[in-house]
Amino acid sequence: MNWPYFHMIINHFPIILGVMGAAAAVLGLLVPRRGVWLYALVSLTLAALSAYPAVFTGERAEHVLEEAWYVQAGALEEHEESGKLALWVKLATGIVSAWAWRRTVKGEQLSGLPG
Repeated sequence: MNWPYFHMIINHFPIILGVMGAAAAVLGLLVPRRGVWLYALVSLTLAALSAYPAVFTGERAEHVLEEAWYVQAGALEEHEESGKLALWVKLATGIVSAWAWRRTVKGEQLSGLPG
C-alpha cells in the first residue's frame, strides 16, 4: 500500500468539511434557517468521523517518508503533533454537533440555537 498517497487523499476531508461546517454554522446563526443549521451539524459530524482515518494513514505514511531525502528533519514530528491536536478538536466538535444534530432531527427545541 502507498500510505503517503492514501494520506494525501484522505486528509482533505476533515479540513474541508470542518471549514464548510464552521462557515455554515456562522451563516446559520446569522440567517436562522433549519436547513443551513442541519448542513453545518452534518458537515461537522462528518469532519470528526473522517479525522481519525487521516491520522491513521498519516502515521503509516510517516514510516515511509522518514528516510526520504526531501523531508526536512523534524518536520514530520511537528506535522504529526498538529494532526493529533486537530483530531481531538474535531472529535470534540463532532460529539457536540452529533448531539445537536440528533436533538434537532428529533424536533427538540435547543435554546439559543437557530430554529
